[in-house]
Amino acid sequence: MDLRVLTTPELKGDGKSDYYVSMDVSRSNKSSNNQSSISILKAKRNKEDRLISVQLVNLINLPNGLNFTSQAIELKRVYKMYDAKIAIIDANGVGQGLKDELLKEQFDPQSSDILECWDTINTEDEPDDKTAKKCLYALQSQGINTEIIVNFIDMVESGKLQLLEKNQTNNYDLNDKDYVKNIVLPSIQTDFLIEEVANLKLKHLQAGRLTVEQVTKRVDKDRYSATVYGLWYIKTFEDKVKKDGRKLIFLYS
Repeated sequence: MDLRVLTTPELKGDGKSDYYVSMDVSRSNKSSNNQSSISILKAKRNKEDRLISVQLVNLINLPNGLNFTSQAIELKRVYKMYDAKIAIIDANGVGQGLKDELLKEQFDPQSSDILECWDTINTEDEPDDKTAKKCLYALQSQGINTEIIVNFIDMVESGKLQLLEKNQTNNYDLNDKDYVKNIVLPSIQTDFLIEEVANLKLKHLQAGRLTVEQVTKRVDKDRYSATVYGLWYIKTFEDKVKKDGRKLIFLYS
């Protein structure tokens, strides 16, 4: 709760910061268990370019039952809104379906724009267009789940992770859809994230490995998963080196 220090959600990129969009993918025939979440993370750095905090500036939960094409369109919309540096998706299991769609071109029915296909930065998968932008990290959590959990715990305990404040305003107009969507809902989604984390228990496995289990299955963990995947990527690949003219300076945390 002490991490809730951000007063206002960000609805688009500021044109100068590094943003990362991270998505946990769901796809099932059961509508009550078929929600995907997108976390928008903003990296804050010091003068030496070292990571000092990661801000969860917005958190989006997609409607139930969207197929992979619709989810790909939603992710590409969010990526474009924030002019994000990298998109991270859970490519395990059903996530393979979304990854395949992201490597294709889509048509956005809302804007009538063509959403260009993407290319991955960490797989040999070939996009429809050989010149596609390399902006997709297809995360395979097997083997690194312990790292993901430990990094999340470290981000929380060190205070590096910053979350949106709880919305204390109760007298807003429910008919003001823009205010509800853009101001109230991101804070409520953060409430749900905290509820998801509170519902998890840490389980120790053999050889020092860790996993998390839901105390009750009635509480999802899609928001948690989307957030921790993005945090792991940022810490692993975006907090190591600074290019300084003649040499590379390694920055250890």
